[in-house]
Amino acid sequence: MGLLNPAYVNPDNGYRYYTMGQFIYIDIIKLCQQSNVTIKETKALFEKADTNELKLFLEKKSKEIEEEMVSLEQLQKRISLLQNTIHSSEVERKKSGYSHTSI
Repeated sequence: MGLLNPAYVNPDNGYRYYTMGQFIYIDIIKLCQQSNVTIKETKALFEKADTNELKLFLEKKSKEIEEEMVSLEQLQKRISLLQNTIHSSEVERKKSGYSHTSI
């Protein structure tokens, strides 16, 4: 991958060791993975080595997540409405004496 070179690699067991200063990059890499950011895009972000660029990136990701949450909440409301409609329909059918529930 080559996104972050370890500070030390143990030659006996291959374990990689990172400095405390590198952990922020590990957190950024994880965030990028979870946000479906490509390795190429992540590398470009690191190559810029610009704090302002990183702040803008994080703000953009935060806004995207907020928008996705709103969209998912709307979808959840639609699902609940549909479930309630189906339930009401079943109750009405039972009251009317119909028991057939195929679509």
